[in-house]
Amino acid sequence: MRPETVDTLAPHLDGINIDIKGDREFYREHAGVPDPEPIFDTVERFAEKDVHVEVTNLIIPGENDDEASLRERMEWLAEDVGTETPVHISRFHPEYKLTDVAPTPIETIERAMEIARESGLEYVYSGNVPGHESESTYCPDCGRLLIKRAGFAVRRIDLEDGACPNCGREIPIEGSPRGPSDGRRRML
Repeated sequence: MRPETVDTLAPHLDGINIDIKGDREFYREHAGVPDPEPIFDTVERFAEKDVHVEVTNLIIPGENDDEASLRERMEWLAEDVGTETPVHISRFHPEYKLTDVAPTPIETIERAMEIARESGLEYVYSGNVPGHESESTYCPDCGRLLIKRAGFAVRRIDLEDGACPNCGREIPIEGSPRGPSDGRRRML
C-alpha cells in the first residue's frame, strides 16, 4: 500500500494481518516486484499508527524456507515492528498452479517458529497445522497456557485483567472472551 493509503485506513482499523511471502529477493524472483521495500514499509507504518499488526508467512519448500532468509525476516519483524507482533508461520499445501511442490514438512514449520522465537518474537503460531500446540497463546515469560485454540475457535481463556495469572505479565490482547464491550473487535 502507498503511505497515503495506510494513513487513510489506519484510523479505521483495529487490526490487520499482512502476508510477508519471503525476503526481498523472493518478491523480485517470484512475484515480479522490482522494489519490494514498500511491502515491508507498509507493515512498519501500520504498527507506527498503533494498528494491531499480525504477520503471516507461508513457508514454501525450496522457495522461502532457508534459515538465513527466515532469520532475516524474523529479525526485521522483532527489531522494526516489535517483539509482541504475532507471527503465523503457515504450512504450504499444493493447490491451484503450484501443485508440483510437496506440503511443507511440520519440522520445517517448527524450525521456522524456533527461528522466530530466537529472533525475539514472543507470539509465534503455526498455521495450517491443525491440532499443533502452537495454535494457542502462551505467556512469553513463564510459558503458561493463556488462550487455548482449536483451529479458529477459542476454547479457553486464562487471563486476569489482561495479564498472566501465574507471573503477572501483561498480555497485549484486544477485546474480551464475551465479545467487545467498547465496539472494538476481538483480537484473541
